[in-house]
Amino acid sequence: MDIKDLGKKIKVYKEETEKKLREEEAKEREQEEINKQFWEKEQKLLPKKKRIFKEITEWKGEFAKTEQFKAIASSYRLANYTNEIVIYRGNWGHANPRFGGHGCWSEINLNLKSGELRYYAGYKWMPSGPSIKINENTLDKIICAYLQDFHKEIKSGEVYERIAKQLEKPVL
Repeated sequence: MDIKDLGKKIKVYKEETEKKLREEEAKEREQEEINKQFWEKEQKLLPKKKRIFKEITEWKGEFAKTEQFKAIASSYRLANYTNEIVIYRGNWGHANPRFGGHGCWSEINLNLKSGELRYYAGYKWMPSGPSIKINENTLDKIICAYLQDFHKEIKSGEVYERIAKQLEKPVL
């Protein structure tokens, strides 16, 4: 190989790199457009999310009045002392599901002292996503399908199974 051959290799390398960059930029623009359309659709679902959240809030209020809740609230402690118990787990509920996938997780916790619902998300073993206090003002940050799935678990009683599993072993 001589210096001219090296020059040709550099030229090919630059052309291929520029082509890849253009392809990546086009892919990014496409994903941004898909995401924009997704959140526009979610915005239209806000009234539905509010109805679902109202029912979730009613359930939470009724549950907080039960002897079972009072017993849990007076004796349950997590290793990290957050006074929260997990009441729902799923995939990401704050992002377009098309961009999540294997290893993406989230949970909704109920604060046993304040009654606050909090959404946490992460990837694999790390809580790397957002932490969102769920209330009527933050419903635009949670996708409708996620709220519907959470609501279904409440209606079916699965939420109580999830709570019961956490009570199998005392944490000190």
